[in-house]
Amino acid sequence: MNHPTADIACGAKATMKACVISRQDTSPDGLAVVTDLDKPTEPAPSNVIVQIAYASLNPADINLMKLIPSLTPFRPHHIPGMDFSGHVVAVGSRVPAHLTVGSEVCGTLSISQIIQGVGTLVEFLELPAEIIALKPKDLPLDRSAGLGLAAQTALLLLKTRPLQAGDRVIIQGASGGVGTILVQMASASGAHVVGICSEANTQLVMSLGAKEVINHKDSAPLVDLICAEHSESFDVIFNCVGDSDLYTHSHKVLKTDGIYVDICGPGGPVVSYFRTLLTQWPFRSLWRSQTVMQYKAVNLIPSSRLMREVVEQADKGQIREVVIDSVFPIDQVSEAFQKVSSKRARGKVLVKMQ
Repeated sequence: MNHPTADIACGAKATMKACVISRQDTSPDGLAVVTDLDKPTEPAPSNVIVQIAYASLNPADINLMKLIPSLTPFRPHHIPGMDFSGHVVAVGSRVPAHLTVGSEVCGTLSISQIIQGVGTLVEFLELPAEIIALKPKDLPLDRSAGLGLAAQTALLLLKTRPLQAGDRVIIQGASGGVGTILVQMASASGAHVVGICSEANTQLVMSLGAKEVINHKDSAPLVDLICAEHSESFDVIFNCVGDSDLYTHSHKVLKTDGIYVDICGPGGPVVSYFRTLLTQWPFRSLWRSQTVMQYKAVNLIPSSRLMREVVEQADKGQIREVVIDSVFPIDQVSEAFQKVSSKRARGKVLVKMQ
């Protein structure tokens, strides 16, 4: 089926604005905004061109920024960013009929695209139609951009340990990008959610569905705060911040068949693998009195399947809100990345591309 091509993709303006990574400085300070990149005009048969409205930033973007120039040494421009929302402005001849010019969409780029230097901090982007999802009906474009990696990670955490009504759950990092979505999805399952966050974010986390909140104070070990407020053990700990302190002492607050589910904690996949190994027989008995009985690490590989499931969850009301910490114009992209680097963002940090 042939589809029309929007004039906006093929108009008089032949160049576009984008954020690019410097080969000499791959930190947020080394980012530059250019205005002379060629704008895509005619998509391949299975592709669409999206006018990016918002790009949502993630800690993973900062890590990948350091790798992109070395992995793609011959590409002149390396553009960061994985999550996006926007409007379809042109479609190829073999694009499915549900995607038309004007469709409001969201999605996450694949790792292979990022390695090639393709990113979402750009005004127009040609993408395979298969990685794009129509945005949730009740979420505007800015909040739809904030789903991406965060919501896919939250969904994967829950797939790792599905919840039932009555389960007692701790969510560490409940006010972050992943945590704010995970609190909603876990609460929708009927679980009793205890969120861990700073005192300033207590009302936010409660409004998302947490039954209780524990304010993490630097002056006291987190496990002591939990034990002081809860005599009943928990079924699951979801760690959304990568802090290993709670992991080390989690046997004090988890049930004997409880599980600690981690977002690939400190040390990366190798450390996560050995933590998982040490909770298996015959090693398990050696650690019974010292650490968690069950451990699983989630290493997200973004996929169109997960993105579509996320949109379905939002359309069902399982994700009611995507918390936005701040929105920066493209000319302040370095400041946006610095906010993500601070680890103090409440929800998502967005860059407005138009």
